[in-house]
Amino acid sequence: MTKNLCAVIVSYNGNERLAELVKVLCNESDEIMIVDNGSNQETASRLESLEKICEKVSIRYLNQNTGVAYALNTGLQYAIEHGFKWMITFDQDTVPVDGAVTGLLA
Repeated sequence: MTKNLCAVIVSYNGNERLAELVKVLCNESDEIMIVDNGSNQETASRLESLEKICEKVSIRYLNQNTGVAYALNTGLQYAIEHGFKWMITFDQDTVPVDGAVTGLLA
């Protein structure tokens, strides 16, 4: 199976909207890589629960806030190493409407 789309989400002390985003992306991507930019323990616990709502979620924890560019590059490197054809990026506050990602690919 060709790996087509990896969705990368940069997280830093994220809120409840992150779960909404993961639910949308779970139906529209082959994998979801969350790059956490050194969040607090409460957010880290919340991130772990996202792996339970979508089996496509992987999380890379950075030990400190290295900035959005570094986090995005971490996600890009992951997508390249795992053979994805496309990558789409999100921050933790963005929730696209259902079908938006699939529509972009079309």
